[in-house]
Amino acid sequence: MIVRIEYKKIGSLIFISTLDTERLWERILRRTDLNLKYTEGYNPKVVKDFSPAIPLGVFSESEIIDFMITENLEIDYVLSIIKKVSPFDLFIKRGKVINEKFASLSSLTTHIEVEIAGEKIKNLNFKELELDKNINGKLKVTELNRFIFKESENENGKILIFDSKVSLKNIMNKLNKMELDFIITKKNNLNLQNDKLISIFDLN
Repeated sequence: MIVRIEYKKIGSLIFISTLDTERLWERILRRTDLNLKYTEGYNPKVVKDFSPAIPLGVFSESEIIDFMITENLEIDYVLSIIKKVSPFDLFIKRGKVINEKFASLSSLTTHIEVEIAGEKIKNLNFKELELDKNINGKLKVTELNRFIFKESENENGKILIFDSKVSLKNIMNKLNKMELDFIITKKNNLNLQNDKLISIFDLN
């Protein structure tokens, strides 16, 4: 069976790298004593897949991991075991069993939803921003407007839904160059289907 879990990355976990997050999940899953599916070879690891990585210092309310168990179990039982061996600042939100995995979580994620909080952020029009990217030693300027699906305001700042081709790190670099104070929280990983955005977690 294929298990999909959505979890929050908060507290001290926002300061660990993508690689360390993967290592953390490797340790968590091994501690459960579940009958997991492993890769083949000299150094077998748990077969698992993650939603697109986020930069250091970014909070997340929607990180996703898929992994496989070689027996059929109730999802509530699986979640209860994982929660017992997880660190306190890795908050398990929900889980489900998916019938078939036809693509990686990264390839399924076409858009990212984030909240960018900050007093001066409220007055910022992100569609007017240009991002700088260094490609093979050459500076390339990209208009962010081309990749924004939706921009709205809330009490904390702005909510952006943008194409996953855009690097969140580049957006952070731009805001830092503008000397703005901000906090970024990833809200959701999304898939665009027929002009409708669907949470990756809800895909089967």
